[in-house]
Amino acid sequence: MTRTTPARAVKVLDAGGFDSFWKALPAELVAKCRVTLLDPGLKKPPREARDPRFEYLTGDVCELRRWRTGEFDLAFSQGTLDHLGMYERQERFAAELRRVARRYAVRTPNLWFPIDPDYRVPLWQFLPQRMRIAILCRTAVGWVDRAENREDAVRWVEETRLVTASELRRLFPDGRLMRERLCGLTKSFLMIGPEKFLDG
Repeated sequence: MTRTTPARAVKVLDAGGFDSFWKALPAELVAKCRVTLLDPGLKKPPREARDPRFEYLTGDVCELRRWRTGEFDLAFSQGTLDHLGMYERQERFAAELRRVARRYAVRTPNLWFPIDPDYRVPLWQFLPQRMRIAILCRTAVGWVDRAENREDAVRWVEETRLVTASELRRLFPDGRLMRERLCGLTKSFLMIGPEKFLDG
């Protein structure tokens, strides 16, 4: 009688994600993964609310030195790249994801899509920063509540930096760019790679 060795769980790092995303996937798919959720906001859920299928950590998604090179099978990120502020931090984030995982999948909004993904206002991302800060101090905008103080409004505006396709290609030079379209316009990008794993 031949024994079959159980398949090793796929080690996934979700940089900036939440367990709600994974809970919405088919249970049999999630059961094949060992998912580490790294929350940069230091808002780890209460112990009683944590799902034992996931490892919950807090920390800077741009500094992943706690993990060795290639420690994960997949680095995944959705809606985090555009909330890192400066381009230099986006570069660091991309480099760290590519270092700690053999493959990556990063989804992020397109700067040139006419409706901002968070604020749900046409061309919001192109308004001067001072104007966006002043508006947030006075009212809620889209999915974003009214800022309690000016410091919060400044932080929210300064931490958001949407990227273009060319910038994303520079951040992930070994990846393949895919486009999510809405009404013929590119709403967001999915960068997956490296190419050698996709074509091999």
